[in-house]
Amino acid sequence: IRVIEFKVNRYLAEYRIAHRKDHPSISSSDNIAAILQSYDRLYQSVLKSETENVETIKIPFYAPIQDLSDFEGTELVIGDPHGCFDEVKAAIDEFKPDRVIIAGDLNDRGPKSRELIDFVRSTPNIYCVMGNHDHKFMRWLRGNKVNTSLGGLNTTIEQFSDYTDEQKAELAQWIGSLPLIIKLPGNRVVVHAGVNPERPLEKQYFDTCLYIRHHGGKAMDDESFPRWYEYEPCDELKGYHILFGHAIHDKANVSKWATSLDMGAVYGTGLRVEFYDTKVGSSTIKQYPTQIYYK
Repeated sequence: IRVIEFKVNRYLAEYRIAHRKDHPSISSSDNIAAILQSYDRLYQSVLKSETENVETIKIPFYAPIQDLSDFEGTELVIGDPHGCFDEVKAAIDEFKPDRVIIAGDLNDRGPKSRELIDFVRSTPNIYCVMGNHDHKFMRWLRGNKVNTSLGGLNTTIEQFSDYTDEQKAELAQWIGSLPLIIKLPGNRVVVHAGVNPERPLEKQYFDTCLYIRHHGGKAMDDESFPRWYEYEPCDELKGYHILFGHAIHDKANVSKWATSLDMGAVYGTGLRVEFYDTKVGSSTIKQYPTQIYYK
């Protein structure tokens, strides 16, 4: 008897459940956290005494990629808005781009997370990668235990206080469908936090795209190691230019292969955007003033 045991990354398990269609017993409105907890509770690992051959295969979860590189026109890439809906609208109204891409973190801390999310969901040609705040909000919508006092999630929960269970499930499903990497014309790539400079774009891990700041240590926020973009990218990453948010930077051009779009909008330091015209192949960085919404 040969037993093969698959150990699937938990993020991958959640992603697969959320994207199942026409399943006989699971729907998008079900509590994904409860499904996984039930599985963990009921599953019995194979004992060595039960077979002479047990093989464990670990299944990693590589970040989902949306390829939007086959496009001609103008596009506006917006750094972490965190509910700064008025400023986002001001940038879009000024540039009037053919499409918009947001670098994640639609919600938390700002005054209009709900308006911004509703706008993104209902407006054609607006795309968004998932940020760590979006992911945390999704987990709360699904019923997972999360700390609502950290990161400003409580401000988002308050704005969605009248949502029914069905509406929460639908919103969680939408957030869960967001890619973590978007490829754009000109070999530009949008990701929320960044990438591992030693791995190809197609083999970036889910949590790396959400959380990385520094690279080389056990933790992705270990300040004793350099920022991820300070390394020379591996051969498979060379040629790409990464547009990212997550970590606040005073300047946009942080390295030859990366541009920071996070200025910390909710702290009154501004909203940073990149305008790109595929016909010309040139980009313009602009900053919009913001109010102090969060301290």
